[in-house]
Amino acid sequence: MLLKDIGMEDMWKGNILTKKEAKNWKYTIKEKIQEREEREWRERMQHKPKLRTYRQIKTKLQFENTYLMMRQRSERSDDEIERRNE
Repeated sequence: MLLKDIGMEDMWKGNILTKKEAKNWKYTIKEKIQEREEREWRERMQHKPKLRTYRQIKTKLQFENTYLMMRQRSERSDDEIERRNE
């Protein structure tokens, strides 16, 4: 069960949420899921020696919008990305 996996099952079953917690429940769940996914992602990367440099550069599990929005391979070069960010 998802709530059990992220440590929120007792709060849900016990219905012990304050009004503020209940209002922010959706955000809290998303945050807990993100934490779990990021932790599992890091653990999986630790078992892949070819990713040693990637592990040093990429520390947070999130989409790289700048890179993904570029259609042409030539646009995805480091020089082009730096030029766009200036």
